[in-house]
Amino acid sequence: MKKILVVGATGSIGQHVVAEALKQGYQVRALVRNPNKARFDDRVEIFIGDLTRAETLKGITDGVDGIIFTQGNYADPEHVDYQGVRTIINLLNGRRTKLVLMSTIYSILAVNDQRFDNGCAWKRRTERLVRASKQPYTIVRPSWFDCNKADEQRLFITQGRTDYTLSANDGGVSRRQLAETLVQALTIPEAEHKTIELFAEKGEYTTDFYGLFATAIADIPKANFDGINDSDSRPVISEPQYVIQDLQKISEHN
Repeated sequence: MKKILVVGATGSIGQHVVAEALKQGYQVRALVRNPNKARFDDRVEIFIGDLTRAETLKGITDGVDGIIFTQGNYADPEHVDYQGVRTIINLLNGRRTKLVLMSTIYSILAVNDQRFDNGCAWKRRTERLVRASKQPYTIVRPSWFDCNKADEQRLFITQGRTDYTLSANDGGVSRRQLAETLVQALTIPEAEHKTIELFAEKGEYTTDFYGLFATAIADIPKANFDGINDSDSRPVISEPQYVIQDLQKISEHN
């Protein structure tokens, strides 16, 4: 794997991902909506486009071996998170490309909290698109950014956990370690076809990502395109009709 695309590159996680990818020797293409925010190393290829406007994304996947999605927009998650990922997957036209999606620990909850519900519903739908694509993938659901204490740097994984308080008390992980995990997931075999929740606990800084991902179980194909231990809190049959159709089309055409 030589060249990767970072979606959401100017965000608080995306910037760390770009830096980590360069550190690991990747050629990096960064999707940027506002070029004035693109303050990257000169080695980074800037691609100006808008996830809500499919016509601006033509050519964005040309020549890339992997894609890391870090975008998040709770004001318009349907168009930025969901439809943006759908457009990019369709542009691959079935070409084998590793997908790494940053989601949220709350995507599997059926909550009635306006702070989370709409955005988390679209994150869940976006996850299903990635699994339906039949591309190699890793889906990472991070806990609260930078809410871990200074001595909490040992990463650990859960899968399908639902006992959340919907607050920072659920645990934290640093942006830097999250970015490193996303980049490592591109090539580590133990990360393949896995959906994980990522936290940090008291302990030394994690460097063994092979061992970390090995603690997780791989997803198995499901009719609802959910992760291995996901509860059926958002039944596919209850989803918007166009979302159901998207899943069918992507699954059939890949």
